[in-house]
Amino acid sequence: MSDYIKGLFKRYLITFPHERQRLEQLKTQIEKRGQDLYSRANMQGHLTASALLIDDDERALLIHHKFLDIWIQPGGHLDKDEWPYKGALREFHEETGFDAVSMWDWHEVHANIPIDLDTHAIPANAEKGEGEHFHHDFLYVLRLSEAGQQDSAISIDLNEVKDSSWVPLTELMSGRYEEKLRRVAKKFLSFHSSQGNSLEPVVE
Repeated sequence: MSDYIKGLFKRYLITFPHERQRLEQLKTQIEKRGQDLYSRANMQGHLTASALLIDDDERALLIHHKFLDIWIQPGGHLDKDEWPYKGALREFHEETGFDAVSMWDWHEVHANIPIDLDTHAIPANAEKGEGEHFHHDFLYVLRLSEAGQQDSAISIDLNEVKDSSWVPLTELMSGRYEEKLRRVAKKFLSFHSSQGNSLEPVVE
């Protein structure tokens, strides 16, 4: 599976070469033998996946994370050897109870690379016995597969999440939210307006 992650990362950098410097920490870990990126015990950085559901009105579903106390997309740790896009779908369902979604077709055209990769620090959590560490997050965009059903179907996991909210993509770019959400909103609006044809399919 390490070869799969390495290939996925390579394809991402081919698609978004200007982000190479920002992802140097993940690049170093991928290239370093013996690094178990799936292990939560790896405090240098381990893998997570997340999913941003965007509806036909160009609104994104955010959750209010209890521990981090911020509004972010649903997501969490990958299981051992789990493919990131599958982990993103699993985590989304676990945290929202909503499964009437499908992967945005841009991902399929681009060999299942995420729309965004992000490395960020996670503060220490005494309750879980975890020190400060890093997450390498693979973020995917989801689309509704049953239009108009989203509001009644969402049932958030109150163990991890305080609340949920639909936020216009234009608001995500206003500066009130994390930088990765601004990047994703800009990428989605750019690619979606050109019907996903602004980039050629990536092959290894």
